[in-house]
Amino acid sequence: MAAQPGTISVDASSNTTLCARWFGAPFMPCFLGLAALRVWLQVNEFGGYAQSDNGIITILSNLTYGLTFLIAAAVAWRKPPTPRTEHAIAFIAAALMLVAPLLMLAGLAPSAGVVATAGALLVGVAGAFGGGMWACAYTRLPLKPALMYAFASLALGSLGGLAVSFLPEGSRYIASLFMPALSLLCFERTRAYTGDMPLGEPAGNSHGASLQANASHEQSAPANKSCTAADIQAPGRIAGTAPLAANTSHEQSALANESRRASENQTSSRSAGAATMRFGKAASRPYDNEPKLSLGLIIGGIAVFGLALGLSRGFPAGSPVPFGLPVRFVHQLGVVAISAGFLWWIGAKGRHISFSLLWRLEIVIAATGAFILMVLPGAATEIAVAIVNIADTLMLCVLFITAQDVARHSSLHPFVIFGGAWAARVLSRNLGRTVVFALSPMTQSESAVLGIIVFALSLSMVCLLTDNLPRTRKLFIYDDESGEAAASHTVSDPAAYETESEGSTAANVAVASSDEQVREWLRTKHGLTAREIDVALLIARGRSKTFIANELFISENTVRTHSKNVYAKLGIHSREELISLFENRTHL
Repeated sequence: MAAQPGTISVDASSNTTLCARWFGAPFMPCFLGLAALRVWLQVNEFGGYAQSDNGIITILSNLTYGLTFLIAAAVAWRKPPTPRTEHAIAFIAAALMLVAPLLMLAGLAPSAGVVATAGALLVGVAGAFGGGMWACAYTRLPLKPALMYAFASLALGSLGGLAVSFLPEGSRYIASLFMPALSLLCFERTRAYTGDMPLGEPAGNSHGASLQANASHEQSAPANKSCTAADIQAPGRIAGTAPLAANTSHEQSALANESRRASENQTSSRSAGAATMRFGKAASRPYDNEPKLSLGLIIGGIAVFGLALGLSRGFPAGSPVPFGLPVRFVHQLGVVAISAGFLWWIGAKGRHISFSLLWRLEIVIAATGAFILMVLPGAATEIAVAIVNIADTLMLCVLFITAQDVARHSSLHPFVIFGGAWAARVLSRNLGRTVVFALSPMTQSESAVLGIIVFALSLSMVCLLTDNLPRTRKLFIYDDESGEAAASHTVSDPAAYETESEGSTAANVAVASSDEQVREWLRTKHGLTAREIDVALLIARGRSKTFIANELFISENTVRTHSKNVYAKLGIHSREELISLFENRTHL
């Protein structure tokens, strides 16, 4: 239960211990409401995946689906929705999601083509509203719990979709009528945890003043910034920046006292088995400075890959490919297995995922389906299209968590980030599906379509298979590694802190509070995170990796990662170049 909106107490003695240990958060089943939306989309857009898709119904609904996202992104770019507007959108989504299946059900009657067409168009609009609702909820989540709930929702959605696929078509639409209420109830429950913190600013607005004001507010209430070793500090909170020092000596003293209080609170909380997790946007906004070329490559790669999926999905006949019982299991349980694998990798193994790893997996799966279509035409069409559908379904989660991480570290509203990415994916995929539908039945053009599929996959590899995109901040860095916790000077290991002398503590505080002009320059000009700035300053002072690790309470491997990121963002290759850069800027 949330102690107050925007925070939650994590009780290590409760039955959520495994979830807290693996993902740094208690189990909050309301965030799995995203699965209800996915089941609804499978039924109303894709015919419950009893076949590859629902033909012209899928094409029409995907058209309005993508266009609604595009319009929402454009509107939110100029005027970000307020929390009250987001709340209204959730209710509108639920209402539309109730009406659309009724139209689809009525459209099953003979001579009801107009009703079916209206239902298909409304399905796309309703799905986009529902997606926007959950984009807001997940943007307020810290990264690691967001990964857990996204992959878990993907798996649950596949299981639900598999179950409803065995129902008659009319019964599927009736079953989907329960999904809007379930999705809305879960969304409303998430708001009890996350509160209603604003999520965006108009394009071009400077948010430095508000950050500085919030930082001043944080200084007046340092106890609110203290959290335990299990904390996830202010992922998404706009007021999460480090205090700006007007008087270095005074700030060092204040921060030293605050750190001691944090240590005492951590020790007390550890003995009580409790921690505090905070929700909202991250303090830093590195993606506001992302080069347009990088954004273009990412969006272009998503669009090209979506085109390849659309071409593969409708090939070769243009009409939907019926899925028998074994093929349905391959599709849906394949998604479940991959999702479970990622949950095990991130949670049980404590390993990271990377942007390039996710896209390599995506492209390998899609390319496998395309290859089977080429070498075994006709004989294995069902299984090939099912494999392509696995890649398409997995892309939902890959794109969702990518947009979530970007939205948390950008001043733009999530509607802009999610809407732009989803429009690129859906409209390009729909274009490919429409082309195959229009060309069917194919004869001489079959080889050309296959060639386009392979070319599109190869081009998307060039655009996406790199961890150098985006450039200002590496994706999927957990908050305790990115420096978000350091922004409020949270100590990650109370036991280690207690062994530190006051002199060492003062040195650590000095790193966090001195050189404010340099810090601001590194943050705004080069997009460095708070923790990367700490590492950069210590490297420039000639400190070793071991010293830095001990000083900042992080591992040496994490120091190496931060130093590589610092060098890449500053365009340098050695400590000497870093020192020269700082000397030209100010005296260290």
